[in-house]
Amino acid sequence: DEDYERWHCRNIVIEQEPGSGGKDSALLTMINLSRYVVEADKVTGSKETRAEPLEAAVSNGLVYLVRAGWNRDLLYEAAEFPNGAFSDQVDAMSGAYNWLAALPIARRSPTRTSVLGLPRRSSGRVKRKARR
Repeated sequence: DEDYERWHCRNIVIEQEPGSGGKDSALLTMINLSRYVVEADKVTGSKETRAEPLEAAVSNGLVYLVRAGWNRDLLYEAAEFPNGAFSDQVDAMSGAYNWLAALPIARRSPTRTSVLGLPRRSSGRVKRKARR
C-alpha cells in the first residue's frame, strides 16, 4: 500500500507462468490485490531469452540503479546469471523492463518513473512562474 502510493503506481504487473498452475497462481494473486490495477503478463521463452533486451539496455548505459541496500545482492545475482544460485531479481527486473518497453509511448510516463518504477531524479532546476 505504502509503496503503491509512494511511487505513484498505475499498474501492478505479475508474471503468469504457462499452464494451468500459472493461470491459477496469477488469478489468486490478482484476487489478493483486487483493490489495485493488476495485469498478468503471460511470459514465454526462457529466463535467459527474456533477459536479453535488459542486458542490451544495461550494456548501452540505459539502466540506472537507485543507491540502496539491495544493490550488492542484485549486482552479484546479475553477474552470476543465468548460472548462479538465484535468478529471481534478474527475472523480475527483465520482466519489468520488457513490459515497460512494450508500452505505447502515450502510456509511458518518462518524467515520473524509471524502468524500475522508481521516480526519476529531477534536474535540480525549479521552474518558477514569471512575475507580472
